[in-house]
Amino acid sequence: MTRRICLFAGYNPQNHISDYVFYYLEALSKFADICYCADGEIFQADRRRLKKLTALAIGIKHGRYDFGSWAELIKKLGWQKISAYDELLLANDSCFGGIFPFNEMFQTMEQQNLDGWGASGNHFIMSYFVNIKKKIFLSPEFRHLFENIKAENNKAVIIKKYERGLDNILQNYNCGTYLSPSRQQKFY
Repeated sequence: MTRRICLFAGYNPQNHISDYVFYYLEALSKFADICYCADGEIFQADRRRLKKLTALAIGIKHGRYDFGSWAELIKKLGWQKISAYDELLLANDSCFGGIFPFNEMFQTMEQQNLDGWGASGNHFIMSYFVNIKKKIFLSPEFRHLFENIKAENNKAVIIKKYERGLDNILQNYNCGTYLSPSRQQKFY
């Protein structure tokens, strides 16, 4: 059985986690050990709800968007603990998850024997839901990317440095997407 850890990035300007996020986390918890990081504080009531669904939940104002939350979780957990898993799932609260069961997506993508995959993509794999195997997440390039996340004020710079930076790493491996123009089409 595949051991998977999910680093889940959350953000809400009012520091309150929306109900849809808890629903999403509950659905994902069947497929991964979830570690949650909010870019901000977490209210006590939300912390109690997270405790039932996550292995770790932290709230820290860092201003580095999703990649910053993932970097904070990596720093908190350490590469040694993460390396005990076969796969690493990067996810965030920018979409609704668990509306349809995740079973089909995970089964379909596991059968393709990929090194990594995203839920969707256009010209590159979208970073809101990316599942990667150990050979990628322990690579020097992946580690370098996540050990050097900085606060950026410009959305275009964030996309170029981090989303495209992750995609550039994925291009060196056998990766694909679940949803694409022809569903089975690979971008690499």
